[in-house]
Amino acid sequence: MLQKTFSIINDEIVRGEYFSHTNEPMITFNSASNLLYVNAVSLKRLPEMEYALLVISASEKRLSILPCGTGERDAVRLRSGGQARNKPRHIRCHTDFVDKLISLMNWRNDCRYRMIGYTATSGGNTIISFDLLSAEIFSPGESATVVLAMPQCGFGVSFDVRQANPIIRMVNQDIELSTTKVEGESDDTI
Repeated sequence: MLQKTFSIINDEIVRGEYFSHTNEPMITFNSASNLLYVNAVSLKRLPEMEYALLVISASEKRLSILPCGTGERDAVRLRSGGQARNKPRHIRCHTDFVDKLISLMNWRNDCRYRMIGYTATSGGNTIISFDLLSAEIFSPGESATVVLAMPQCGFGVSFDVRQANPIIRMVNQDIELSTTKVEGESDDTI
């Protein structure tokens, strides 16, 4: 039998945004209507959560959902009330927040942006993090979505870069979230 060896070290891992993601947590930001909402899958991954803190890392271009108590300062209710516990609540955002997010990401005012989330659990705490750089864009009047291209890659990041910089990794029972980045940049730890 003829046997060949090959290496996938420099091969690219195809980004998840190129595939159907009906069973993945997602967040949608509608800049035209000043709305933000998560999908039902996100709520199912955080079954005990009524309120959450939305945390943005401007340097990492990441938004994270951290479940919190009802009385927590800056808490946002993500669920609709009543019988439909897993029905997402559309959250009206203040214009200042919308302007800051659009400016940070160089997004257009008239579009919707959707990102796939990554779930991490440590010590009984679960968070969902969204890479804002991986946003799909929905332009008004167009039926197709556009996956925003990362300038450094075609299909995705290379296998060796992903192995060296996973999105989520465990560090001393804390959860570390990071986006794949250029060597030498620092990671934020949660």
